[in-house]
Amino acid sequence: MNILLFTNPKGIIGSPEIRKTVSGEQITPFFGMGSPESRPSSRSNGFMQLMNDQQKTQEQLIAELSQARREIAELREGENRRIWVEEAISESEDNLRALVENAPDHIMILDHQGTILSANRIVPPFTPEAVYGKNIFDFIAPQFHSTAQKCFAHTFQTGEMINFEGKGVHPGFTGWWVGRVGAVKRGGEVIAVTFMNTDISQVKHAEDVLREHSQRLVEAQEAERRRIARELHDHIGGSLTGLRLLLEKAVMEPPEKSQQSISEAQALIFELMAWVRDFSLDLRPWMLDDLGLLPAFFWGLDRLKAIAGLSVDFEHAGLQGRFPAQVETSAYRIAQEALTNVVKHAGVQKATVRLVGDRHQLTVIIQDAGRGFDPRTAFSNPLSSGLIGMRERAVSLGGKLFVDSEVGMGTTIMAELPLREMVPESADEDWK
Repeated sequence: MNILLFTNPKGIIGSPEIRKTVSGEQITPFFGMGSPESRPSSRSNGFMQLMNDQQKTQEQLIAELSQARREIAELREGENRRIWVEEAISESEDNLRALVENAPDHIMILDHQGTILSANRIVPPFTPEAVYGKNIFDFIAPQFHSTAQKCFAHTFQTGEMINFEGKGVHPGFTGWWVGRVGAVKRGGEVIAVTFMNTDISQVKHAEDVLREHSQRLVEAQEAERRRIARELHDHIGGSLTGLRLLLEKAVMEPPEKSQQSISEAQALIFELMAWVRDFSLDLRPWMLDDLGLLPAFFWGLDRLKAIAGLSVDFEHAGLQGRFPAQVETSAYRIAQEALTNVVKHAGVQKATVRLVGDRHQLTVIIQDAGRGFDPRTAFSNPLSSGLIGMRERAVSLGGKLFVDSEVGMGTTIMAELPLREMVPESADEDWK
C-alpha cells in the first residue's frame, strides 16, 4: 500500500486530505503549493521511517530483536570479561606488591647516578625521608664503592644480572650483605636497575668462627705433636741412653761383674716397654677399636683412678651395640679430656660420668662439684684448647656441646652426638 501525503509549509496536512493509491512499497509524498522551504523536514522523515517500520513483517521484527539481544549479550559478555580482567590484574598486582613488600630482602630501584627511586619496605631505624632520593653509596662502606660502581655500570650497559658482596655503613645496618643487580627495561633499553641485598652477617660470623676454630685446632695439633716429641725425647731417649751406657759397661767389665750391669739393663728395658705401652694406650686404646666403647670406658676409668686417684661414678644405658667409629672415638676423647680437667682444675677426688645411647644419638655427661669456672672466659681463652677441642669434636659430627659451670658451683659438660648409622653387633654385652 502506498500512502500519499500532502504537505504545506506548516507541516503535514490533516487526514481529510490524504488519498490512498496503490503504487508499490514506497511512500511517495506529494507536496502542495508553497516555497522550497516547505519541503519535508527531518521530522517528516522520522515519521516516514516509523511508518515504514510498521510495515515490517513479524518475522523481520523477531529477527531484528534476536540480533539486538545477541548484540546486547555480547556487550554484556565483553563488559564482564573486561571487569574480570581488571579484577585479575588488580589481584595480581596486589599479590606482587605483597610479595615484594614482605620479601626478607631489601629491594630498591636506582637510576644511573645511584639515586634511590623506590624501595620495597622501609623498617626502623630507616625512614622514607632517609631513603628516597638519597644515593645508594651513602649506605655502602667506602671500600666497596668501586666494586658497586662497576657492577651497576655493567648492568646498565649489558642488561645482565651480577652479584657482589659488601658491607653497610649506615648506623642502622653495618653488617655484611650480598647484592644482586638486575635491569629494568623499557622498549629494550635499560632505564634503571634493581638492587636487592640479602643480609649475610650470620654467615660471615659463622665463617669467622669456623676459621678461628680451624686455627685453634691446628694449634692444638701442633701442641700435641710437641708434647709427644718431648715425651719421646725425655723417656725413650733417656732410657735408651742409659741402656747404652749399661751395655757398654757390661762389655768392659769382667764376666763375673758384668751380670749386674746386664740385670740393670734388663730392668730398664722392661720399664721402657711398660712406658711405651702406656703411652700408646694414652694415644689410642686398642680396646676402643677391638671391643667397643663400654670396655674402653671401664679401662680408662680404672686407669685414671690408679694414676690420679679420681673416683668416678659411671652410669650407662643403651650401649648394647657398636656405634660408628668416629662417634665412639669422640665420646671417649670428650670424657677423657673432661675428666683430665677435673683432675687438674676442679680440686675434687670424685666425678660422675653418664653414657646413654639410643637410635638417634649418644649422650655423654660429665659432672663434678669442684671449683667451677666461667665458660665464656674459658672459650675465649686461646689456652683453653681442651674445651675447644671437645666442642669441635662434637660439632664435626653434627652434634652439640653444652657447658654449664659457675665459679664455686661445679661443672656439667654434656655432649650430644647424632648417630647416622649403627653397627649391628653386641660386643659389649659382657661388660654391663
